[in-house]
Amino acid sequence: MSSADLRNTWGVLSNQCTEEYEQTIESIMPTERVAKFIHEALQKALEQLLDFEKTANSRVIKSGVLKGINMEEIKRAGRRLIFQDGCKEFFRKIENDEKLKTDAHILSYCWCGDLIKSAFSSGDLDALQVHSNELAYDESITTGEIIEKLGSPMEKLQAFSEILNGQTRPENHLTVKTEMTMTEKLSARAAKRSQVVPAESVWVNVDVLMVQDIADRGAIGKF
Repeated sequence: MSSADLRNTWGVLSNQCTEEYEQTIESIMPTERVAKFIHEALQKALEQLLDFEKTANSRVIKSGVLKGINMEEIKRAGRRLIFQDGCKEFFRKIENDEKLKTDAHILSYCWCGDLIKSAFSSGDLDALQVHSNELAYDESITTGEIIEKLGSPMEKLQAFSEILNGQTRPENHLTVKTEMTMTEKLSARAAKRSQVVPAESVWVNVDVLMVQDIADRGAIGKF
């Protein structure tokens, strides 16, 4: 497939995927305000999302856009990926912290393992353990097939649970989801939580306390 055909095909696939994703999200969103959490409804919504993702992946495989790519080209693309500010520094800090002694795991069902590993290797983070789908190779050239290891959010959650269960020191579990902002990641880490959300109040282990001068005595006395 020529470069021009590749760009055109990928453009069509991308637009179709975006349109169908928006339609899927619209179809699973409740039309009225939900008064309580309904587990069955959430499970059904995730199943619909999974069907969409499998259909989209199948369409990509059949198109041939993943066929004939050299492994070195994938690694080179990974090294050129731009991270959010502070992302590499965050992982580098927890990896080098002797007190934490943390094993860092990256889970993704959207990006292939070689791309992720190459992206992090550019920041000297080769020790990270990556759990993701993989591209199939014939020697060092992709065949166009995807080896599915994490095909859905539910499989990602299952892999995450298996990682936690396999840890030898469960009391030292420290998990942070990468879709959070840097402030949220730091807050989650200090609170020993897997995730924090905007407007949520959490108890954290504070490194440095800063207070407004006219309110400091009342605040310090309270805590």
